[in-house]
Amino acid sequence: MPPTHARILEIALAVSVAVAFADSSIVVLALPELFIELQTTIPEISWVVTAYNLAVVVAAFALLPFVRRVRPAWLLLAGLGVFLAAAIACALANSLEALVAGRVVQGIGAGLLLGASLPVLLVLSGDRRRAIAIWVTAGTLGTAVGPALGGILTELFDWRAIFAVQAPLAAAAIAAALSTAVRA
Repeated sequence: MPPTHARILEIALAVSVAVAFADSSIVVLALPELFIELQTTIPEISWVVTAYNLAVVVAAFALLPFVRRVRPAWLLLAGLGVFLAAAIACALANSLEALVAGRVVQGIGAGLLLGASLPVLLVLSGDRRRAIAIWVTAGTLGTAVGPALGGILTELFDWRAIFAVQAPLAAAAIAAALSTAVRA
């Protein structure tokens, strides 16, 4: 694979890692709007964040027995596909129950993609330190930028924009994972 192509794929995967980490808190500033629009309670609306985080942890731990048995690129593809579908479902949700269900599914996809993305980045970069640096940097930036980005999207559009923006980013990462599926 030409070096330029590999770098583009690294960037697409880094963005997906950043988005998965950002999603942990991206809806925080949208919670007041969600609270009003979905006519719910504060404990109920907190599940929009909590459901995602719990699902990421459960999916990541469930992935551990399969990491060495299944090609990482296939796990990454599965995670990205689930994340993409769930982002669309969240953007279309019209009830708290639908949104929380979408967040659970999105968290499962995120757990898979976070667990499988590092081995794929290693194949792309060919350097363990570089792959780890990309993954950690992407995660750190995603975590730091998530709430602000969610707030901006909610302010400019509405809370659904948070999830609508994620779909094309996940699709780009799917393209990156497809090109490495045979090697990773």
